[in-house]
Amino acid sequence: MDATGDVILVQGGGSVAATRQTSRTMKRTANLQERLQEKSHAVGERADAVVAPLHGGAGGESELADKAGKSQMLEDASGNNVSLMRTMLRAMLHETSTQLMDEQKKMLERLWDALMGNQRMTTQMMGEQLEMVRQLQQEVQAVKTQAVEESRKVDELRRLHEQSTRQLRVMQEQTSEQIRTTREQTTEQLKIIREQTAQNFEQMRLQVMKEVGIV
Repeated sequence: MDATGDVILVQGGGSVAATRQTSRTMKRTANLQERLQEKSHAVGERADAVVAPLHGGAGGESELADKAGKSQMLEDASGNNVSLMRTMLRAMLHETSTQLMDEQKKMLERLWDALMGNQRMTTQMMGEQLEMVRQLQQEVQAVKTQAVEESRKVDELRRLHEQSTRQLRVMQEQTSEQIRTTREQTTEQLKIIREQTAQNFEQMRLQVMKEVGIV
């Protein structure tokens, strides 16, 4: 029963294997008990066969001696049976322990393989996730770089627009000044031309009148 209890406790999750092992242990124990009973019965029969011829001729002392001899033989046979039982029990326990150790070793190997498989899968998943994170970081960095470039272009365009606006304002002012100056100069020149034309016309009129004799 102790060996059976050890089987159940050690196997734990493998209840089917433990049940089979317990069944085999119980069958071996029953077979061992049957063999021991057969051997005890055979030893008793041999003792009776040895002692029976001595009963008729020796009287009471012979009968006591026969009983003592039979008792001694039974004790020897019982001792041999106990020794044999212990030997068989040791062998059976050793075999059971070996089988249990093999089962435990196989179970540990399966658990180890499963653990290594899970670890490899986890490592692969972590590697894939790290790769995805790296790609996302690259994309984010590219977007940031593009945003910075776009911002720089916008700033450059705004600067050019402001510069162009200032230049246009200066050009407008210069043009207005040039137009005003040109208009004033033109007005002054036209005034001079009109005065000269009037003077010339007056001189021509006077000359014509002199020639005609009016003056």
